[in-house]
Amino acid sequence: MIKLLENREKIAHLECAIKARPDNLGEDPFPLEHSFAPGLYARQVTCPAGAIIVTKLHKTEHFIFMLKGRVQVVTEEGAKEIVAPCMFRSPIGVKRAVHILEETVWVNVMANPDDLTDMDAIEDRYIAKSYTELGLEEPMKELKGA
Repeated sequence: MIKLLENREKIAHLECAIKARPDNLGEDPFPLEHSFAPGLYARQVTCPAGAIIVTKLHKTEHFIFMLKGRVQVVTEEGAKEIVAPCMFRSPIGVKRAVHILEETVWVNVMANPDDLTDMDAIEDRYIAKSYTELGLEEPMKELKGA
């Protein structure tokens, strides 16, 4: 448990450092493509080689498809390299620090039982604003609100 919280804190520090940079590209640094099918929502992003990003904190378990590329990923559970093409399950409450080693196409596919298409409602449904919202311990409590 201590290791999980240490890694969560390291990822939170990285996210703060990225946001503090004057050349910060904003909340969604690379354009998202949104797709819908009955009962499903997918968001796709293409990230250039060399980028370092911290992903959003998801409220739902879902699948991730990496269609192209190679990345180094750090989660609470540690670091690993992921090479496309591949698919993996993303549990609730995982935030990732990702170093894009080769241009990467990443797709999250989530259940969308009532076929929402309003982006504000979708963000509210799938993205947590904090670990506390998920009943998890918040990293860097001293920086909360900073």
